[in-house]
Amino acid sequence: MFNMDFIKETFKYLRKSFIPLCVVAALPAVMMGVFMRPFSSVSFLPFYYTLGAANFSTIFWMMMTGRIELSGILLSFVIPLILIVPVLMLGIGYGLGMIEKQFKTGKLGLTNPWRAINNSILSIIKTVPIFLVLLLLVLLTQTGILTLIRTWTSGLDSVTLLGDAIAVSIVSGLFFLIKIMLLIIFGVWAVIIQIYGYSFTDAFIEAIRTISKQWLALVLGLIVPVAVLIVPQIVYNMLPMFWYWLQMSISILSHLLIIVYYMAYITVSVYKINGLERRDNKPAYIRGFR
Repeated sequence: MFNMDFIKETFKYLRKSFIPLCVVAALPAVMMGVFMRPFSSVSFLPFYYTLGAANFSTIFWMMMTGRIELSGILLSFVIPLILIVPVLMLGIGYGLGMIEKQFKTGKLGLTNPWRAINNSILSIIKTVPIFLVLLLLVLLTQTGILTLIRTWTSGLDSVTLLGDAIAVSIVSGLFFLIKIMLLIIFGVWAVIIQIYGYSFTDAFIEAIRTISKQWLALVLGLIVPVAVLIVPQIVYNMLPMFWYWLQMSISILSHLLIIVYYMAYITVSVYKINGLERRDNKPAYIRGFR
């Protein structure tokens, strides 16, 4: 039976910290919502089904950006990505530092942002670049497999056939699980570095050990909310372009919710799996006592 404990604990925590974490995640969410499409490596499928022709480049940019064509790659993708990555790293660093402070002291606040960032930025700097490189490799591998499927079934210059659509959907679902697993591994890795101060390698070994205790529950606990948020993104993709501001709002909101949930979920899960004490769950009058 599906263990709901991690999801329950995360939403229980978010009841008292949702607004402050939204403030922290707001800037990264706006930037990502404007320049990127959430979950595009899965939500691109409605676009794919209607393609009259497709090749490696078309499929890759659909999964990366949610667009069928990408004109002006420097302005449309490279520069926004260069801006988004450091802002996202600072936002997640701030959020993780703030959550850790609350877990250790019972106090949540938006004060001393640089202190909160400083508490977690080392773990973010160490893990995020590796995650991004692996994610790119996974996307390139997925694109190559989908291109082969297209070549063998519909053909690169033909409309999408039913067998093609089914095979591409199954493969994309499997790669979606791989990306979820990467998010969990690197999230737990960063939190382990932050909490224990372990070295890069020791933290990775401890992260794998932590994940192995409850790997299925961890994966499902992240898949469920992401799957829920994919639905409005698919609706977004089906809207005509004159609904631009509604599309943009959906994109920003989806990014905001998943960033907030992810920061809380990973930290809550690591504390719960390892049986670590959380002072935010204690009555206010004993939080200061050890």
